[in-house]
Amino acid sequence: MGLLETEAARCGVFISDLKYNPYLNRLILMDLLEMPEERFSLEEWTEGITYLTGTAHIFNNMSEMKAFLQNYRKEQPE
Repeated sequence: MGLLETEAARCGVFISDLKYNPYLNRLILMDLLEMPEERFSLEEWTEGITYLTGTAHIFNNMSEMKAFLQNYRKEQPE
């Protein structure tokens, strides 16, 4: 099961709800930072984050992906 499928199943929703429900979208993107990076491949992380943000991302390694998620979290209002 991939990243998006895992998160949709965890929340009991469709994958599209993760993107189009603003509350879920923000929650999932922030929760991804807490997941062990080895749980999914870099490609899976990249595809999931690209889908959720609606913006194409290219991460060369897990550190870049984690840095993006950390910056995303900092930019979100409390």
